[in-house]
Amino acid sequence: MHTTPSSSLQTLWWEPDTVCLIDQTLLPHQQVVVRCATLSDVAAAIKRMQVRGAPAIGCTAAYGMALVAQRSTWWAIVRSC
Repeated sequence: MHTTPSSSLQTLWWEPDTVCLIDQTLLPHQQVVVRCATLSDVAAAIKRMQVRGAPAIGCTAAYGMALVAQRSTWWAIVRSC
């Protein structure tokens, strides 16, 4: 987590096997990173409104689907080609 002020704030990003997002329910007083390792984690973050706004929700859901695809047998086959 960055502690220095910046003109932009990254609220959603991908780390290996994890969707990371800033918990928007705690802004502006705290900047807490939520790490979602499963589709259930992603869905819970959306339901709890830790991610807000239609574009951010859509991107978060897409990252959740990427988590599922990454763990699927189909994805392992495609990556080996």
